[in-house]
Amino acid sequence: LLTTEQMGRADRAAVERGVPGVELMAAAGLAVARCVERRWAPCRTLVLCGPGNNGGDGFVAARVLAAAGWPVRLLLLGDRDALRGDAAHHAALWEGAVEPLSEAAGRAAVEDWADLAIDALFGAGLSRALEGPAAAVVEALNRKALPSVAVDVPSGLSGDSGRPLGALCLRATATVSCCRAGSSAATWSLPRSACPRPSWRKSRRASGKTRRRCGATVCAGATPHRTSTTSGTC
Repeated sequence: LLTTEQMGRADRAAVERGVPGVELMAAAGLAVARCVERRWAPCRTLVLCGPGNNGGDGFVAARVLAAAGWPVRLLLLGDRDALRGDAAHHAALWEGAVEPLSEAAGRAAVEDWADLAIDALFGAGLSRALEGPAAAVVEALNRKALPSVAVDVPSGLSGDSGRPLGALCLRATATVSCCRAGSSAATWSLPRSACPRPSWRKSRRASGKTRRRCGATVCAGATPHRTSTTSGTC
């Protein structure tokens, strides 16, 4: 598995070799949308976008799902005009409403509207505990046990250790991470400590044996250095 610093170097190397950052972001957001489409039927989907590149991935996923006929609402943490670079580019392509993410708006959207959520609030580079509207909406998602797909890592987890950065992190149903182009999706277990109050379930390997694993599934673009399974991949 790549560390956050190594992943950043990989992204920069791709850009230096001629792959525009907007294309990398488009590919990441498309992977999120395709994972959602393979796992769920069209339903009311709440896309939570943060102020950085993770939020840009969310704008792409929202656009792809909306174009496919999914009912989508997008809530943004921060000011749309404050977005920069690739995230600003993809935000400009989103033709739907951009609702501000406040504590009240986030809770109401989760409790009264959403059937599914995409967590594009914070990526692997987060180094502090969740607070404010982000903490409120993640708490609401966990309390309702709403099905959710995280981009890169569930918000509130360290991208290096896989452990919560504070008392709260999203208990995601699936996590989509794009590490290397051209590889098939893979699934692996997260450590118990990465999922407070996890929903443990049995997962059957190709050998027919079973093992216990966290309910969070990781769908990645590169085969991880852990035992992959045949179930739950995107």
